[in-house]
Amino acid sequence: MTSHQVNKVIFFGTSTFSARILKHLIELNIPISSIVTQPDKPVKRSKLPVPPPVKALALELCPNIPILQPEKASSKDFIEKIKNLDPDLFIVVAYGQILKKDLLEIPKIGPINIHASLLPKYRGAAPIQRAIMEGELKTGITIMEMNEKMDAGEIILKKECSINLNDTFKEVEEKLMDISCELITSVINDCRQGKYLSTPQNHSMATFAPKIDPEDCQINWNEEAIDVHNKIRAVSPKPGAWSFVRLDEKLVKIKIISSEVIDISGAPGVVIQKNPLIVSCKNQGILIKKVQPEGRKVMDSKSWINGINKKSFTFT
Repeated sequence: MTSHQVNKVIFFGTSTFSARILKHLIELNIPISSIVTQPDKPVKRSKLPVPPPVKALALELCPNIPILQPEKASSKDFIEKIKNLDPDLFIVVAYGQILKKDLLEIPKIGPINIHASLLPKYRGAAPIQRAIMEGELKTGITIMEMNEKMDAGEIILKKECSINLNDTFKEVEEKLMDISCELITSVINDCRQGKYLSTPQNHSMATFAPKIDPEDCQINWNEEAIDVHNKIRAVSPKPGAWSFVRLDEKLVKIKIISSEVIDISGAPGVVIQKNPLIVSCKNQGILIKKVQPEGRKVMDSKSWINGINKKSFTFT
């Protein structure tokens, strides 16, 4: 690889994770010429469009940088617009749309992507959540060259980090954002000096991490306690693992935000004790620390139990 001037960087990203990387690049004075993010969308019951985290950050820190929000990044008009910008480098982080070949071929140095797993494991939209759900003890960040296939490009650099037994999605994400900032700084410097190398992935080792759907978040108390615990922490704090609770003849939906595995057992879904709140699974039990009743804020389980004022209830 020959050395390159990195004078025009186009940043593609949408999420909170992306925004953290964008902030780091701005602080490094990386010459970002344009920011591409998803269109504004209503959130929950609001009918007013809300900007994605990347746009909100950009408007605050670098309002003079143009923000592009195409409905389809694969459209001919958008691709032509990017060609006219004559970029040196794309940096893509959790953008949320597929980038087609015509777009990927535009930057002089190339398009590079920051992915939150140790590729080729956990290709796809939800690598952090799926790794935690599977009980992985480590994950990491991979920076790769992009091609048309999902997360299948050659690897430039990667670094691993541990996943502790009680780490939630948010806690693992924080670790990975720090690593991403470290690695992207190194890769940009290598681009400038023309010295980065890339190696092909072993595609036979690939695993996949599809997006999290609402049904993925429902707790099955007939599963082993460690699997229930992994599900809870994988989607904490959002969207949150949930269960129905039977209060008399009424079923109430509740999210469980934090938990711990306890070596105690009973029939699945039965409340073994209320203070602290322990619910039995297939083998062991789950100590429920924090919950979020539907339409309310996160609270400790003791406060919730005091509020419902029921002598007995079960999770189902």
